[in-house]
Amino acid sequence: ITATVLYVDSFGNIVLNLDRDDTQALGIGSGTRVELELSGERYYAVAARAFGDARPGDVILYEDSYKNMSIAISRGSAARMLHASPGQRIRITIAE
Repeated sequence: ITATVLYVDSFGNIVLNLDRDDTQALGIGSGTRVELELSGERYYAVAARAFGDARPGDVILYEDSYKNMSIAISRGSAARMLHASPGQRIRITIAE
């Protein structure tokens, strides 16, 4: 699935133009390991229900309070690590 970065919040979380239905249609549920591709670079993340499901430094894909899927780093800035900005495309696939 390909998503677009809608915006980056003040914590560095990357908000996508996807919702839970989009990711579930791909077979992504809580605990699924996914690969994120942004600007030719690849990163790994885990689908999570909440930040409490992640260890410090883990990259997670989660549903935010506005029902959008977002990418975050527990105790860090996902936008800074992934060099993400609004309008960029992110490809999300299930990691093998």
